[in-house]
Amino acid sequence: MTLFQDYKSILVFVDRFGIIHFSKSIAFPEDKSFQEQIVSLLQDIDAMDSYFIKFETCMRKTYFFDTCRMDSSALELLNKVQTTSYIQRIDNEEAYKLILEIITGLKSTIKGETEIFGQFKIFFENFKLKNWHSVGYLNRIFEQLIQDCKSLREKHVKNWGSQSYGSLTRKLLDKNTPLVVIGSGQLAKEI
Repeated sequence: MTLFQDYKSILVFVDRFGIIHFSKSIAFPEDKSFQEQIVSLLQDIDAMDSYFIKFETCMRKTYFFDTCRMDSSALELLNKVQTTSYIQRIDNEEAYKLILEIITGLKSTIKGETEIFGQFKIFFENFKLKNWHSVGYLNRIFEQLIQDCKSLREKHVKNWGSQSYGSLTRKLLDKNTPLVVIGSGQLAKEI
């Protein structure tokens, strides 16, 4: 039995759902032209923000899309993604499952940490404010992800990671030792 057996209700929603996923922790080959190709492809995806909705954390970039709402140039870009190493295109139930694992904290270094779920909720609030009609029914998918994440955390991931990276860092640091934090991201602010 997996943690996700109870979440088959999502099959109704995910027949058009897909993601483009890129992990920033991947070590690239030294080939500069290959690295430039990856950067260029990610910039092309960023430029098509009416079709690809970006959710970014410190360790990954994920773009959500609705395959029924794509024009020919967006579909061409999706085909380009499928032939590029280090960037994944994942569809339907597998895409939903991966995102649910990510926001639940199961893909984090600190298993069950809560930081990414908080980031996803902020992402969703910003998404709702934009009121994009061209992205199809992603709003419904995001709402279901939040419900399923809360349910999973309550039933299966309870007390695994009620801490964030910031709270763990504060616990590990000696309060009497000076510390310099370089950065302006959420973790630096939290510490």
